[in-house]
Amino acid sequence: NDGVCGIRGAEGTVWCFGPGIGAGAGGLTPVQAGSDGGWTTLDGNDGFCGIREGAMYCWWGTGPFTQVGSDSDWTAVSLPLGAFCGLRAGMVWCSGDDWAGVVTGVRHVAMLPLTQFGSDNDWSAIIAEDESVCGLRPSGLYCWGAAFGPTGLRQASTSSDWVAFGGGADSSTSYALTGDGRLFEIGFNDVVQFGTLTGWTGVGAFSGGGCGQNAGVFQCWGDNATGALGD
Repeated sequence: NDGVCGIRGAEGTVWCFGPGIGAGAGGLTPVQAGSDGGWTTLDGNDGFCGIREGAMYCWWGTGPFTQVGSDSDWTAVSLPLGAFCGLRAGMVWCSGDDWAGVVTGVRHVAMLPLTQFGSDNDWSAIIAEDESVCGLRPSGLYCWGAAFGPTGLRQASTSSDWVAFGGGADSSTSYALTGDGRLFEIGFNDVVQFGTLTGWTGVGAFSGGGCGQNAGVFQCWGDNATGALGD
Protein backbone atom coordinates (compact mmCIF):
# COMPACT_ATOMS: atom_id res chain seq x y z
CA ASN A 1 0.00 0.00 0.00
CA ASP A 2 1.49 3.34 -1.07
CA GLY A 3 -1.02 5.44 0.87
CA VAL A 4 -1.00 7.09 4.26
CA CYS A 5 -3.99 7.38 6.61
CA GLY A 6 -4.31 9.26 9.86
CA ILE A 7 -6.80 10.37 12.51
CA ARG A 8 -7.65 14.05 12.30
CA GLY A 9 -8.93 16.56 14.83
CA ALA A 10 -11.08 16.30 17.92
CA GLU A 11 -13.82 14.67 15.84
CA GLY A 12 -11.56 11.66 15.19
CA THR A 13 -12.20 11.27 11.45
CA VAL A 14 -9.87 9.24 9.18
CA TRP A 15 -8.21 10.91 6.19
CA CYS A 16 -5.99 9.25 3.57
CA PHE A 17 -3.74 10.31 0.70
CA GLY A 18 -1.44 8.64 -1.80
CA PRO A 19 -1.60 7.06 -5.28
CA GLY A 20 -5.07 5.68 -5.94
CA ILE A 21 -6.35 6.89 -2.57
CA GLY A 22 -6.12 10.68 -2.36
CA ALA A 23 -7.37 13.36 -4.72
CA GLY A 24 -5.49 15.60 -7.14
CA ALA A 25 -2.16 15.01 -8.84
CA GLY A 26 -0.48 11.92 -7.43
CA GLY A 27 -3.24 11.54 -4.88
CA LEU A 28 -1.54 14.08 -2.61
CA THR A 29 -4.75 15.78 -1.45
CA PRO A 30 -6.18 13.97 1.61
CA VAL A 31 -9.73 12.62 1.36
CA GLN A 32 -11.92 11.43 4.20
CA ALA A 33 -12.37 7.67 4.53
CA GLY A 34 -16.07 7.29 5.21
CA SER A 35 -17.99 9.78 7.30
CA ASP A 36 -17.60 8.35 10.81
CA GLY A 37 -15.74 10.05 13.60
CA GLY A 38 -14.65 8.68 16.93
CA TRP A 39 -11.59 6.78 15.69
CA THR A 40 -9.03 6.36 18.48
CA THR A 41 -6.42 4.03 16.97
CA LEU A 42 -5.18 3.43 13.42
CA ASP A 43 -2.32 1.37 12.00
CA GLY A 44 -1.29 0.38 8.50
CA ASN A 45 0.96 -1.79 6.40
CA ASP A 46 -0.47 -3.29 3.20
CA GLY A 47 -3.89 -2.27 4.54
CA PHE A 48 -5.27 -0.23 7.43
CA CYS A 49 -7.05 -1.26 10.63
CA GLY A 50 -8.45 0.98 13.32
CA ILE A 51 -10.64 1.10 16.39
CA ARG A 52 -13.83 3.14 16.70
CA GLU A 53 -16.05 2.94 19.79
CA GLY A 54 -14.23 -0.27 20.77
CA ALA A 55 -14.96 -2.07 17.48
CA MET A 56 -12.19 -2.95 15.01
CA TYR A 57 -12.46 -2.11 11.32
CA CYS A 58 -10.05 -2.93 8.48
CA TRP A 59 -9.58 -1.75 4.90
CA TRP A 60 -7.48 -3.59 2.30
CA GLY A 61 -7.42 -1.16 -0.60
CA THR A 62 -10.97 -1.29 -1.97
CA GLY A 63 -14.42 -0.57 -0.60
CA PRO A 64 -15.17 0.81 2.87
CA PHE A 65 -13.68 -0.07 6.24
CA THR A 66 -15.27 -3.39 7.32
CA GLN A 67 -15.85 -4.45 10.92
CA VAL A 68 -13.86 -7.42 12.21
CA GLY A 69 -16.22 -9.69 14.13
CA SER A 70 -18.73 -8.19 16.55
CA ASP A 71 -16.63 -7.48 19.66
CA SER A 72 -16.55 -3.93 21.01
CA ASP A 73 -13.71 -4.10 23.54
CA TRP A 74 -10.63 -3.80 21.30
CA THR A 75 -7.93 -1.53 22.73
CA ALA A 76 -5.03 -1.84 20.23
CA VAL A 77 -4.30 -3.03 16.71
CA SER A 78 -1.08 -3.39 14.71
CA LEU A 79 -0.36 -4.77 11.23
CA PRO A 80 2.47 -7.06 10.18
CA LEU A 81 2.72 -7.74 6.45
CA GLY A 82 -0.41 -9.48 5.17
CA ALA A 83 -2.07 -9.81 8.57
CA PHE A 84 -3.27 -7.91 11.63
CA CYS A 85 -3.16 -8.42 15.39
CA GLY A 86 -5.46 -6.83 17.96
CA LEU A 87 -5.65 -6.62 21.72
CA ARG A 88 -8.79 -7.05 23.80
CA ALA A 89 -9.34 -8.08 27.43
CA GLY A 90 -5.60 -8.68 27.74
CA MET A 91 -5.60 -11.27 24.94
CA VAL A 92 -3.87 -11.02 21.54
CA TRP A 93 -5.85 -12.10 18.48
CA CYS A 94 -4.39 -12.26 14.96
CA SER A 95 -5.63 -13.04 11.46
CA GLY A 96 -4.27 -13.18 7.94
CA ASP A 97 -1.32 -14.65 6.06
CA ASP A 98 0.81 -16.73 8.45
CA TRP A 99 3.82 -17.14 6.14
CA ALA A 100 6.06 -15.46 8.76
CA GLY A 101 4.37 -17.01 11.80
CA VAL A 102 2.85 -13.72 12.94
CA VAL A 103 -0.61 -15.25 13.51
CA THR A 104 0.31 -18.43 15.40
CA GLY A 105 4.05 -18.15 16.06
CA VAL A 106 4.74 -21.05 13.68
CA ARG A 107 5.00 -20.53 9.93
CA HIS A 108 2.05 -21.69 7.83
CA VAL A 109 1.47 -21.16 4.13
CA ALA A 110 -2.15 -20.29 4.77
CA MET A 111 -4.62 -17.48 5.39
CA LEU A 112 -5.94 -17.95 8.92
CA PRO A 113 -9.15 -16.60 10.51
CA LEU A 114 -9.13 -14.58 13.71
CA THR A 115 -7.15 -16.74 16.15
CA GLN A 116 -6.04 -16.15 19.73
CA PHE A 117 -2.26 -16.09 20.03
CA GLY A 118 -1.44 -18.45 22.89
CA SER A 119 -3.62 -18.46 25.99
CA ASP A 120 -2.25 -15.56 28.05
CA ASN A 121 -4.59 -12.75 29.10
CA ASP A 122 -2.14 -10.24 30.59
CA TRP A 123 -0.92 -8.44 27.45
CA SER A 124 -0.93 -4.64 27.72
CA ALA A 125 0.46 -3.51 24.33
CA ILE A 126 1.46 -4.86 20.90
CA ILE A 127 3.50 -3.57 17.95
CA ALA A 128 4.12 -5.18 14.56
CA GLU A 129 6.76 -4.85 11.91
CA ASP A 130 6.73 -6.63 8.53
CA GLU A 131 7.71 -10.12 9.73
CA SER A 132 7.17 -10.12 13.49
CA VAL A 133 5.01 -8.92 16.37
CA CYS A 134 6.12 -7.88 19.86
CA GLY A 135 4.03 -7.34 22.96
CA LEU A 136 4.25 -6.38 26.61
CA ARG A 137 3.30 -8.54 29.57
CA PRO A 138 4.11 -7.95 33.28
CA SER A 139 6.95 -10.47 32.94
CA GLY A 140 8.64 -8.63 30.07
CA LEU A 141 8.81 -8.04 26.33
CA TYR A 142 7.87 -10.96 24.05
CA CYS A 143 8.18 -11.31 20.27
CA TRP A 144 7.22 -13.86 17.62
CA GLY A 145 7.40 -14.28 13.86
CA ALA A 146 10.14 -14.76 11.26
CA ALA A 147 12.52 -12.23 12.81
CA PHE A 148 12.54 -14.12 16.11
CA GLY A 149 12.77 -17.71 14.93
CA PRO A 150 10.34 -20.27 13.52
CA THR A 151 9.18 -21.94 16.74
CA GLY A 152 6.85 -19.47 18.41
CA LEU A 153 6.99 -16.98 21.27
CA ARG A 154 10.36 -15.71 22.47
CA GLN A 155 10.99 -13.62 25.59
CA ALA A 156 13.09 -10.77 24.26
CA SER A 157 13.54 -8.94 27.58
CA THR A 158 12.65 -9.57 31.21
CA SER A 159 12.35 -5.85 31.98
CA SER A 160 8.88 -4.61 32.92
CA ASP A 161 9.84 -0.93 32.52
CA TRP A 162 8.65 -0.51 28.90
CA VAL A 163 6.23 2.39 28.47
CA ALA A 164 5.83 2.91 24.70
CA PHE A 165 6.31 1.28 21.31
CA GLY A 166 6.99 2.66 17.85
CA GLY A 167 6.79 0.86 14.52
CA GLY A 168 5.84 1.51 10.93
CA ALA A 169 4.75 0.01 7.64
CA ASP A 170 7.50 -1.65 5.56
CA SER A 171 9.79 -1.52 8.58
CA SER A 172 11.94 -4.44 9.70
CA THR A 173 12.66 -2.70 13.00
CA SER A 174 10.52 -1.47 15.88
CA TYR A 175 11.48 0.66 18.86
CA ALA A 176 10.56 0.69 22.54
CA LEU A 177 10.95 3.28 25.29
CA THR A 178 11.66 2.66 28.96
CA GLY A 179 10.27 4.65 31.86
CA ASP A 180 13.54 6.56 32.25
CA GLY A 181 13.51 7.65 28.60
CA ARG A 182 15.98 5.19 27.07
CA LEU A 183 15.39 4.09 23.48
CA PHE A 184 15.77 0.46 22.40
CA GLU A 185 15.78 -1.06 18.93
CA ILE A 186 13.86 -4.30 18.37
CA GLY A 187 15.48 -5.89 15.33
CA PHE A 188 16.17 -9.34 13.98
CA ASN A 189 16.23 -11.63 17.02
CA ASP A 190 17.62 -8.94 19.32
CA VAL A 191 16.74 -5.96 21.54
CA VAL A 192 19.55 -3.42 22.04
CA GLN A 193 19.78 0.14 23.35
CA PHE A 194 19.86 2.72 20.57
CA GLY A 195 22.55 5.28 21.35
CA THR A 196 23.21 6.68 24.82
CA LEU A 197 20.70 9.52 25.08
CA THR A 198 17.92 9.44 27.64
CA GLY A 199 14.83 11.63 27.70
CA TRP A 200 13.06 10.11 24.67
CA THR A 201 9.29 10.72 24.80
CA GLY A 202 8.09 9.30 21.49
CA VAL A 203 9.32 7.17 18.61
CA GLY A 204 8.21 5.73 15.27
CA ALA A 205 9.76 3.69 12.46
CA PHE A 206 9.88 3.77 8.68
CA SER A 207 11.57 1.52 6.12
CA GLY A 208 15.25 1.74 6.97
CA GLY A 209 15.12 4.03 10.00
CA GLY A 210 13.12 5.87 12.61
CA CYS A 211 12.19 9.21 14.17
CA GLY A 212 11.76 10.23 17.78
CA GLN A 213 11.36 13.18 20.10
CA ASN A 214 14.03 13.99 22.65
CA ALA A 215 14.07 17.10 24.85
CA GLY A 216 11.47 18.67 22.58
CA VAL A 217 13.56 18.12 19.44
CA PHE A 218 12.31 15.86 16.63
CA GLN A 219 15.19 13.68 15.39
CA CYS A 220 15.40 11.11 12.57
CA TRP A 221 17.99 8.55 11.50
CA GLY A 222 18.53 5.79 8.95
CA ASP A 223 18.24 5.32 5.18
CA ASN A 224 17.21 8.51 3.35
CA ALA A 225 16.53 6.83 0.00
CA THR A 226 12.89 7.98 0.07
CA GLY A 227 13.55 11.36 1.69
CA ALA A 228 12.19 10.24 5.03
CA LEU A 229 14.85 12.25 6.85
CA GLY A 230 13.44 15.45 5.40
CA ASP A 231 16.21 16.41 2.96
